[in-house]
Amino acid sequence: MHADLKAENILLGAPEMTLDMPEDRLRVKLIDFGTSKDLEDSTLNGPEFVGTPEYMSPEILLGNPCSETCDWWSLGCFVAELLCGATPFAEPDQAVNHLVRKILHDGVAVPEHPNIGAAETEFILALLVREPLERLGARAQGG
Repeated sequence: MHADLKAENILLGAPEMTLDMPEDRLRVKLIDFGTSKDLEDSTLNGPEFVGTPEYMSPEILLGNPCSETCDWWSLGCFVAELLCGATPFAEPDQAVNHLVRKILHDGVAVPEHPNIGAAETEFILALLVREPLERLGARAQGG
């Protein structure tokens, strides 16, 4: 379980990268610098998010037990961002509490974009199911 999948946490590279490098030499690494946050800071008032709420599954935002299904939710947000440059819950200058409310309660709207067709929309929506056991990739769904 990674629990913070987003573009900023994916590194692409190779030992000696060149433009004519074969594809099989490219390496993908998942990182997470957010876990290095000092949570013992006495200036924190109330709960502090470690991670990016825009990609967090409802169960993480609610503080409920979670499993690898939270990564499937994040993948849905990430795929939407890869295809059109925005996650399904993104709005310019959006307050965090509004973003969290949208993730927990509003209908999921896949951004309209020429790169997102019916198959992509179906895939993203199957990943962005609020009930973890019904989410694409969940063990209960054969994942």
